[in-house]
Amino acid sequence: QTSRTFVRGVFVILPIGVALGFGVGAVARAVGSALQPVFASVILTAIVRDVAPLILALFVAGRMGGSIAAELGSEDGPVGPAVLTDRVLPHLVAATLTSAVFYSLAAYVIVVGYLSLGDLSRFLDASPGWYFALASTRAALWFGLGKSVLFGVLVAYVGSAYGILARERAARGTERTDDVQNAVWETTATSTLLATAISVVFWLAFEGPLS
Repeated sequence: QTSRTFVRGVFVILPIGVALGFGVGAVARAVGSALQPVFASVILTAIVRDVAPLILALFVAGRMGGSIAAELGSEDGPVGPAVLTDRVLPHLVAATLTSAVFYSLAAYVIVVGYLSLGDLSRFLDASPGWYFALASTRAALWFGLGKSVLFGVLVAYVGSAYGILARERAARGTERTDDVQNAVWETTATSTLLATAISVVFWLAFEGPLS
């Protein structure tokens, strides 16, 4: 399940990263070299630090979170320590690793796309190494990576909680199909709302306006 989620996710994450990177690069190229410092230090930094983790959270919530809820909700038997150890813990580990890898790929593709279409070779080193070497870039990347991992773990917890809830409802004789479908939807909705709220809190409390 983790392998399938990862492989399928790459085909979504990479196009999103390419679209963001080349989109910002196209705008930067259109406005000219005078505003390149603004794009490099403000706009692209905000995308890598704030936008990419939130988009990643939406994808992980819809794909991995829904799968976790459906898997746990469709099983039989009581919820005990064995279920938490054998089913929930692997999902937490997979969500952590997958979110970290997805974010790393997306961030790199965004920067490369920005540098490529932005035509920075006219006045800057065209390779992405110079941008990744900046202290502000490293801080943004670490912050974005931390947020992505946090969102991944959050999605796994929420999906597990709703899956277990659907499983307990089924044990009481309610409609399992409806419970599992509701668990998938509730996982996506709750994870999305929590990730958005956390992003806003981080922005207001720790990051503040970009200067």
